[in-house]
Amino acid sequence: TPLLIFLKDLLCFFGARGDVFDYARDYFQIILYGNIFQITSFSLNAIIRGEGNPRIAMSTMLIGAISNIVLDAIFIFNFGWGIKGAAWATVLSQVISTMWVLYYFLGRKSLLNIKVINLVPQIKIIKGIFSIGISPFLMHAASSGIFLLLNTQFLQYGGEVAVAAMGIVNSMVMFFFMPIFGLNQGIQPIIGYNYGAKQYRRVRAALRKGMLYATMICVAGWIAIHLFPEAFISLFSEDDTRLIAVGSHGLVIFSAMIPIVGFQIILSAYFQAIGRSVKSVILTLTRQIVFILPLMFILPLHFGLDGLWAFTPVSDLLAFFIASTFFLIERRRLKKLISEQAASKA
Repeated sequence: TPLLIFLKDLLCFFGARGDVFDYARDYFQIILYGNIFQITSFSLNAIIRGEGNPRIAMSTMLIGAISNIVLDAIFIFNFGWGIKGAAWATVLSQVISTMWVLYYFLGRKSLLNIKVINLVPQIKIIKGIFSIGISPFLMHAASSGIFLLLNTQFLQYGGEVAVAAMGIVNSMVMFFFMPIFGLNQGIQPIIGYNYGAKQYRRVRAALRKGMLYATMICVAGWIAIHLFPEAFISLFSEDDTRLIAVGSHGLVIFSAMIPIVGFQIILSAYFQAIGRSVKSVILTLTRQIVFILPLMFILPLHFGLDGLWAFTPVSDLLAFFIASTFFLIERRRLKKLISEQAASKA
């Protein structure tokens, strides 16, 4: 594939240097072979969840995650394959997840059947998909672009150790966000279905519970990180004392505003679920691009590496005020819809 052909250039473009480059090359040379399986399992699993089978969708994720963990242990520790073993474990777990979802659809357990005639593109359907999917697309595209700039900045202000530390810190923060992403995916069809059915009380209840649970998860993660930062970084490197020191210090700063992030993620998903993609895109862009880009370059000029660690929490705080404004307006709108509905039934 083009990615494999230009892999070296792409890794250098994204800021990989020295040992980081070697690890990244070994990993991506293998992981790219699993792209088709990742896309297939992820896409079909979204359809399973959307047709009202969240347990089956959860099973897909659990099968993939457990397979990955087991294969990681076998390939890394038993076979001694290192980073290549981690990549093969990921690819094979994606193959297993793909087989599971295909069994679900081809075994006629689904309300939908995979037929060639249904795979013909239709402009109307494509427009609807684009409208709903533009927000998460921009979020992932923005994350990739930010990651590119971020590696360059960390390399400039902290060297290879800072780049490696950032990779570990980002992995740890994403670990605590994973349950929120799962909650996010689970709550969207519930909100979308009930909003379409004009069950606004259920919509409001789902939104409230989603925000509550997401915030609880974020607070728990924040407490754990701030109590044991060195322990989390040591999971990735036990012997490199400098990496542990830089990473644990960065983790504390980088995660400072985690408690308010879950609220923003759920709210963005809510607007996406009810078809208000513009607001969802605004929430995504303000947190991922609008504030982050200038902060990434301004803060390090004044605070050095600490300023670079701090650009994310500062951006999260600024985006929180915009999200709060959107939430208050939407809460009043929902309240009005519920009151009008109650009055019409009286």
